[in-house]
Amino acid sequence: MLNQAANMGGLQLTHALLACIWIQENDCEGLLPQGFTEKVYHATAALINHDSVVNEIELEAAAFLYLAGQNSLVDGAFVERVVAVQNADGGWLPSSDAPGDSYWHSTILALLLLLHVEYPADSYPPMLAPKSP
Repeated sequence: MLNQAANMGGLQLTHALLACIWIQENDCEGLLPQGFTEKVYHATAALINHDSVVNEIELEAAAFLYLAGQNSLVDGAFVERVVAVQNADGGWLPSSDAPGDSYWHSTILALLLLLHVEYPADSYPPMLAPKSP
């Protein structure tokens, strides 16, 4: 199921990455095919374009890569663009090239990204409780 989601790209791919993070946190990586998580990392990083537009899928990809401790796969220039396109109300749009009001989902993703830029993922306890011994 994760492989199918990863191959679909977009939000399905980023959600497969989130599942991989939780699988790792619970020491269940042996359930995944060898190299699968690395493939998901790199495919997710490829969702982040190098143009001036910041959109919701890029925010999710970057935030989840940082959450996974894979910040080296996110270009620092992208993080600078995220800061540059923040709205006056403190939020972010689903796409920085379209006018409108800040959107809660884009804003949460941007804040999650910026939080992990400042305080890397390894400084937090796991999101899910570890499996019992």
